[in-house]
Amino acid sequence: MAELKLRAPFELNGEKVEAIPYDLESLTGNDIERAITELGKNGVVVAMVETDQRYHAMLFSIAAGISYEDVKRLPVRDYQKATTLVRDFFLEQ
Repeated sequence: MAELKLRAPFELNGEKVEAIPYDLESLTGNDIERAITELGKNGVVVAMVETDQRYHAMLFSIAAGISYEDVKRLPVRDYQKATTLVRDFFLEQ
């Protein structure tokens, strides 16, 4: 399991955290389907999974065991780091 080190403490589930653990290796096809379905419920159509930042944010939320809403609340640089981690994970095949 890896950690997303945050630039500043962030309130998550009522406590301040400096890092968010995540495990992209544990994602399954079901998680990918879930991410696309959940985004679709909110009117988001994922056209290109390789470049869709919202899709990457949803997968990060699943891999980290936190809500998608919490991922969206991350400061912009930490949000960008989280989504880039997911994108790069799939591109390094």
